[in-house]
Parts: sequence; C-alpha cells; structure tokens
Amino acid sequence: MSKLDNTPTEGLPPLTAQDEAALEILLAQARLDPVPDEGFSAALMQRLPDPGRYRRRSKAPLWGAGLGGGLLVWQLAGTGLLPQALAGGAQGLLTSALGVVLACVLGLSVGVSGWVWSEREG
Repeated sequence: MSKLDNTPTEGLPPLTAQDEAALEILLAQARLDPVPDEGFSAALMQRLPDPGRYRRRSKAPLWGAGLGGGLLVWQLAGTGLLPQALAGGAQGLLTSALGVVLACVLGLSVGVSGWVWSEREG
C-alpha cells in the first residue's frame, strides 16, 4: 500500500520536487484519448426496455382476494354450509354443502385471476 506522504517506503529515497514534476509529465503523456462511441450508446439505449413497463405491481388483487375470501367465509359460516362442508370433506364425501363452498371458492379465484390478467401489461 502506498503512503500519501512523501516518506521513504522500503528503503527508497523520498521523491523530490523535480521527480514529482517528471512523474506528472510522464503521466500526462501517457493519458489515453477517449474511445470513440460511434453511436454505440444511442443504439444501446434504444434497445433497452421501456422502464414504464416494469412498474411496481399493484397489491390490489391480493387485498381483494383476501377480502373476498374473508367475506365468503363469513357468509358461509352464517348459513351453516361451512361446518357441513368441512365435516363432509373430512369424511371424504362430496356433499352439496362442499360443492357450494368449492363453487364459491372457484368463482372467487376465477374473478381474481381475471382481474390480475386484465391488469397485466404486454
């Protein structure tokens, strides 16, 4: 690691003002010219995707599905269908109550999927 001050490193004598001036001249002569762009940057920028396309996705479908599921459970619990469906499902029977609950869940999932699909860009 080089030191920022002008003290000797590993037995080397310190640089004099004349040595520093000569070093500055050598570094100035060794300076490289910029690489010609020739339209590369402009072409690359045109090929990049539109940043508006990757907008932050809305969490509305997730909240809608949660709210819809909660309302579905609340409504079905009030009718007594949910306990009947759970009891029939636990026994491995496809009861009419289980069919109604599954139809409601399927309808809710189709509605949310349609919503998400319609919000999708591209």
